[in-house]
Amino acid sequence: MTRTAICVLIGSLAGPVLAGVGLPMGLSAQEEVAVEPGDRLVVENLSGSLAIRGWDESRVSFRSADEEVRLARQGGRVTLERAGRRGPRGSVGGELRVPRAMDLRLGGLELDVLLEDVDGTARIHVVEGDLGLRRTGGDIEARTLDGEIRVEDARGSLVLSAQSDDVTVRGLQGARLQVQSGDGDLTLVEIEVDRLEAETLDGDVALQVDFRAGAVYRVSVHDGDATIAIPRGAGVRGRVATFDGDFVTDIPVTVNRFEGGRGFEFEIGDGRAELEVEVFDGEIRLVETLP
Repeated sequence: MTRTAICVLIGSLAGPVLAGVGLPMGLSAQEEVAVEPGDRLVVENLSGSLAIRGWDESRVSFRSADEEVRLARQGGRVTLERAGRRGPRGSVGGELRVPRAMDLRLGGLELDVLLEDVDGTARIHVVEGDLGLRRTGGDIEARTLDGEIRVEDARGSLVLSAQSDDVTVRGLQGARLQVQSGDGDLTLVEIEVDRLEAETLDGDVALQVDFRAGAVYRVSVHDGDATIAIPRGAGVRGRVATFDGDFVTDIPVTVNRFEGGRGFEFEIGDGRAELEVEVFDGEIRLVETLP
């Protein structure tokens, strides 16, 4: 499968918030296997594109235009692999329907992945590919070296890493969010977690969280700006530091202690949540709402 074909199948992963993800016409071939509780889906060493959607059936179904792709179950593992030699070695494209609670282990070289309406734990590691999560409910680790990550309306803890592209999370309820990018922007909005760690080397961060009591939020940027939305009435105990940049706030703060140079501690309201922002070369800005 060429890269053009991949974009046809999961093209909306690069579009606004995963809108309109669907399958191309002509998916006639279908494979199905019955599964038991505790079975795991494992996809390894494949390239192409997969849309994985949860349902309330006790079986895994795969629809594709490629008749050489087969499902198999052995020892509690359900695998997806090519049975023939036609087409690029290891390429795959189609839709998997899985039980909502099924655990997933996915990996590949050039593999775009969309997870939708699944509640099991998932680990996704790809070398090149865009990753999308929508209405997921389990703890998920998603990593891509060359690709974008987009998340919408998730629950659970997330560990996200995109070395060369952006990470966008719009809507998350869970215990923890850990997100990292090498060269991309981090956009994290409508976040409700107890602990957040966000880091980018060469990109900007836009953050909007609920600042719940006892929560801890840490943001680190090497070369870029960090914009933090703090709504009216929130309580924040903060520490900011920048080596070669500015601190700008649209919100009244009480400065408690200067640390020397460009670092200091401040407080807003009752200080019930902890915020730490470090920027090496860029601006730190506190706003009431994101632009």
